[in-house]
Parts: sequence; structure tokens; C-alpha cells
Amino acid sequence: MARSSESLRPVVILAILLALAASLVALILSSISIAKYNDGTIEVNARAQTRENKAQSQVWTIAISDYGVNLEYLNEATNEIKGYNVDIVNAVCTLANKTCILVWDVKQRCWDTEPGQRARGGVGLLARWYDACTGWVNTYDRSLTFAFTRAFVKKKDVALYAVNSSPVDYRNLTGLTVGFIDGWASDERCLARYAESADITGASLTASRILHYSSAMRLMQGLRSGEADIAFAIRLPQLESDFQRLTPDEFPNFCYPDGAGMMTRKDNTEFINWWNEAFDRLVGTPEYDKICERLSTEHGHIQGSGAKDVCIGY
Repeated sequence: MARSSESLRPVVILAILLALAASLVALILSSISIAKYNDGTIEVNARAQTRENKAQSQVWTIAISDYGVNLEYLNEATNEIKGYNVDIVNAVCTLANKTCILVWDVKQRCWDTEPGQRARGGVGLLARWYDACTGWVNTYDRSLTFAFTRAFVKKKDVALYAVNSSPVDYRNLTGLTVGFIDGWASDERCLARYAESADITGASLTASRILHYSSAMRLMQGLRSGEADIAFAIRLPQLESDFQRLTPDEFPNFCYPDGAGMMTRKDNTEFINWWNEAFDRLVGTPEYDKICERLSTEHGHIQGSGAKDVCIGY
């Protein structure tokens, strides 16, 4: 028997109410889900902004020494380290929008060598006293400990030197005492490579024949006094002008494969990435040309090489 409209009315009303309730629940759940998603997005964005702000506010400390050449030297009047390397650091950090501070320290705290022992990383860089060291070449030994940026100074030649009256033949170093600048790539391990590669007799030295000097000036003093019979070093202007170069112009460099850049810890990839990106943008610009010109115009009163021998791409 058919139901009357009166008997069906409560059922219809109940169905409508249930449908409305279901829609309300779905709306609430949807709102909660959207809110959670938005909160998550805001949180992610906030974390990203915090990281960006932290990166921008970080101060990068960079160690530098003074070698008495136009790459790095001490301006006695202002007590500032000046030179091409300083100009490069300032320009690269400005392009990268980074805050950089140069910190003077002895070079042995970047890379240390002792007579007759294997060279090792310096305490300053390993202990995080600073983030990087300025103007170091990527040698075969150093690459085992540290990482390097692209070179901003061309690869240099090396040579053997003696006082002008010396009768020494560079092809026979038997029994001679050899002076080196402590921490430099042109060390006794490099000289030993010439025993086979260039047929230099006596190039592999015993500890008693190795003398290390803290600077180029001290090395020169050791040569003049006769403490060292000869010196093995990069072809520095002061050595070229004051001493007899024993080796020929075409003498090969077996000490390192490339020029000097920034040396840092292997875990400091952030520094390497932003430095390389900014330096690549600097090279070839009028600003880089001005830096290279200052080797002679602003820093020319100090001994050193010109733009052709220093600057990348020249």
C-alpha cells in the first residue's frame, strides 16, 4: 500500500539534514587541510629566508701575508697590506655581495713545511681561525689536504740561484746545501722530482742539506752569508736582480700544475662556489683591467711582475 505524503515528510527532512551535515564536515576538513598546507608553506619560506639572511650577514675571514712584492706587501705608512691579491679579494667579495675581512698571519699557519719532513696543512686553516688563505697554488701535496678556487695569478717559473761569483753547475747539486722558503711549493720534495725528470744529480736531498727560511729576505741573507750554497724558489724579482740564476729560461716547473688562487678546507664548498662564480664574472671586465693596471700604476714602486705575467687572460 502506498505511503501518504505526511508519512514521508520526516524521512525527507532527515535526509536533507544528513546531507547538510556531511557537507559541513567536508568543508571544515578542507579548511583545516588548506590551513595546514599554508602553515607549512609559510614555515618553509621562513626557513629559506632565514638561511638567505644568515648567508648575507656571514663574515668571511681570509688570511694574507706580505711577501714584499706587488702581489702582497706591507704599506709601512698606513700599516695596511696592499697589492694585486688584496685588490682581487675586494673586487670578488663586492661582486658576490659578501662581507670579507683580511687577516694577517704568517704563511706557515696556512701550509707548513719542515726540513726533511712531509709538508702539512697549517693550524690556522685546519682549526678554522679563518675561512681561506690568499694566493696559494694547488700543488700535488696540498691537494691531498685542501681545496682550491680557480687561479687568479698565472703559473710562475721556478729556478735555482746562487751568489754571482758561484761556479756551481745546476746539473750537479752533490753535497750542496740548498735553501728554501718555508711553506712554499718550491720545496725539497719538488726539487727531488728533477733528479729523474731533468737529470739533476743530487737533487734528492738529505735532511742535513736542507735549510728553510721564513721569508724571501731571510733566504737572500742565507745565500749572501754562505749558509746556503744555492736556493730553489719561484722566480721572484729580488732573486732575479740580486743573484745569479743558474737554470735556463726554459727550466720546467715540476712543483705545481697551475697558478695561485684561494686555498680552503675541503668541506668549505660554499666559499669555493661563490668565489669562482664572482671571479669568473670579474675577469674580462673594465674593473679587472684596472686591477691589472694597478700592478704598475699603484703598486709599481714595489718589485714584482706586470699584468702580462700575473693576470688571467693577458
